[in-house]
Amino acid sequence: MADVELHQQLGRIEGKLDAAMSSMSRAHERLDKHDDKIGALENFQAKAIGYATAAATVVSLAGNYIIKKMGWVDLPRLHCRHVDVSNVRRQNRCNI
Repeated sequence: MADVELHQQLGRIEGKLDAAMSSMSRAHERLDKHDDKIGALENFQAKAIGYATAAATVVSLAGNYIIKKMGWVDLPRLHCRHVDVSNVRRQNRCNI
């Protein structure tokens, strides 16, 4: 009688282990799908940031070119000269 009960208990434990492993397998599959989706979103984000940076650079360069061509802003030029100060260090002296 004890052997029969022991085999029944072992069968129940084995069934529970199979169910737990099946549940973990489904969770692992869902995690793999989520990982794929997150990877796709990260790639899209990286491309979007790259395109936005390129667009900002082009607009900035085009705006700078247009401003210079139209003569809207006349920026002062800096005239710099290097001065040695008694062998202490080299300094930049700039006059506007």
